[in-house]
Amino acid sequence: SSAPSSAFAITPKSTSPDDLILQTYAERVDMHNFQCASWYGTYDVQVLSTTSASVRGSVMLRSHAFEVGNVQLRSIRNFGPLTVSARQQDGSGGNNGNDGGNAEETDWADAVLNQIQRWDREGVQTSLADMYDNHMDGRAGGGGMLKSLRRVMPVTRSRMDWNVGGHRLVRTLNDGAKKS
Repeated sequence: SSAPSSAFAITPKSTSPDDLILQTYAERVDMHNFQCASWYGTYDVQVLSTTSASVRGSVMLRSHAFEVGNVQLRSIRNFGPLTVSARQQDGSGGNNGNDGGNAEETDWADAVLNQIQRWDREGVQTSLADMYDNHMDGRAGGGGMLKSLRRVMPVTRSRMDWNVGGHRLVRTLNDGAKKS
């Protein structure tokens, strides 16, 4: 199994050098457990002033499990646009839709990063957990969809041997026995 790898980049937009594109990427490939997954987030930031910015973005998730079957999940979530404002040192200022507040948020960059974290936590991770729970046990019309994807063990309670050479050998021996 390999350790997760990740990268991020912040680049100016070609159309306006004051506006930015933030990109995040993380992946984990675990061949021992026959699974891999990736997370790609991209966010457009338009700086409005020293204390505010407009941000929109999307997150694309991919997950692939391939031990006995081949099950893949691909999900894209879009966010914004939303104008975020920094809070003053004393905790007053723009509310960003965040009742918890962060007194350390003193410029637009802090406000943008806090909003992206909120989107990641509430918009992506929570909705994935809800989707998984609903599809596992059949709530909300899921009908236990993930359980139905699981391959059922044959009546013999033994796995199928997918070795083609072994099957050809058995067939050849059976054909030879029939001719003699």
